Amino acid sequence: MVSRYRRDITGLRSLAVGLVLAYHAGVPGFGGGFVGVDVFFVVSGYLITGLLVRELEEHGRINLWRFYARRARRLLPASSAVLLFVALVVFITPRWLPGVVLPQLFGRSISSDIQQSAVYLVNWRFAEQSISYAGSEEFGSPVLHFWSLAVEEQFYAVWPVLVMVVAGISARSTKALGVVIATITALSLFHSWQFSAVLPDQAYFITTTRIWEMALGGLLAIAAPSMLRWLEGQPAAPGICAFTRLVLPLSVAAIFYSATQFSASTAYPGTAALIPTLATAAILFAGSLRQVNGVVPFGTRLLEVSPMQWLGDRSYSVYLWHWPALWLATAMFGPLSWAISVAVVLVSIVPAAASYRFIESPIRHGARWSGRPGFVMVGAGFLTLSGYALGTALFASVATFGEQSVVPEPVQTESSKCPTRGRRNRPGAHSAGSR
Repeated sequence: MVSRYRRDITGLRSLAVGLVLAYHAGVPGFGGGFVGVDVFFVVSGYLITGLLVRELEEHGRINLWRFYARRARRLLPASSAVLLFVALVVFITPRWLPGVVLPQLFGRSISSDIQQSAVYLVNWRFAEQSISYAGSEEFGSPVLHFWSLAVEEQFYAVWPVLVMVVAGISARSTKALGVVIATITALSLFHSWQFSAVLPDQAYFITTTRIWEMALGGLLAIAAPSMLRWLEGQPAAPGICAFTRLVLPLSVAAIFYSATQFSASTAYPGTAALIPTLATAAILFAGSLRQVNGVVPFGTRLLEVSPMQWLGDRSYSVYLWHWPALWLATAMFGPLSWAISVAVVLVSIVPAAASYRFIESPIRHGARWSGRPGFVMVGAGFLTLSGYALGTALFASVATFGEQSVVPEPVQTESSKCPTRGRRNRPGAHSAGSR
């Protein structure tokens, strides 16, 4: 099956999150940087499906308890820290710094956003409220970027069960599993195309229009081993070597084309998302071809240089922290220039690196956690309930404070515009469970 660790994939994550950061900072020319979400979805589907099928081949079954524990260790601690930070900011600033932040922080909607983020259902909330978030006069949510994490968590909740059921029915036939995944990919893509053309604001957030991107990665994970075995039995073919060398630069060019030519007016995801997703799949397959001919795709070493590896390893934490930083800076100073936004994003790497060093990495890789899935799941349940309770408590406190506030209702001003650009807020996504 797919390799357990590939440096080129880490570099690909770095590239994707860099596009997202450029988009959120408003860097000129990157109006379609939200395509980073598509890159991450394909990578997640590829790695997670490969992991599940490999476990089936090695052990004859999938240990769901252990799978969910791994995802919880990877995702929950770091995201819970961000939710706590946001809640503290919303609770403290109106009371202690009322003249520093915009009056929108007195509102209750952020409390509900935190609640739904804690249980990974917030993407559906944002889809329902997409009209509100679409207008540039609305002040965006500090956890708006959690929508993509919600999509991935819903995928992780269902996907291993699907793989296990299909494998059980088909006597662990990967061909049958491939047919099922291909069907899911086609149906979801068709739905995405139809829905994005009619209601693009809602289509952007919901799971059913996104599942095909992760399923595409899963389909590649199923097909790649058979293709590699076939290629290993073939005589050395110049065409294969040429493909291996050229596919990475061409695919990266396609991703950059999407990031620079798409915009908030693009009906998305729809069929437009085929460009970055197929390009990502091609990069992943080209990387696996190294097992056959040993040819390193042109440009792969650029993905594997130390700075790309450093950012790729920390991309989840960087993604989690950069958006609240932009949101808070905008709440304090009003609309930011793209240069200032870039500076804010760079500053946010400091708490992101600290989160990776002291929260994400120790819990993800710590020996004390790896062999105790039951204990991890209890802790995951506690963090989830605590996050929801935090939102509930914040709702009550903001409601009580709002009765005494001199600014009980949000005031729409030019400085209250949300930090994203374009027709609708599109926080790109760094999904993270498989990273």
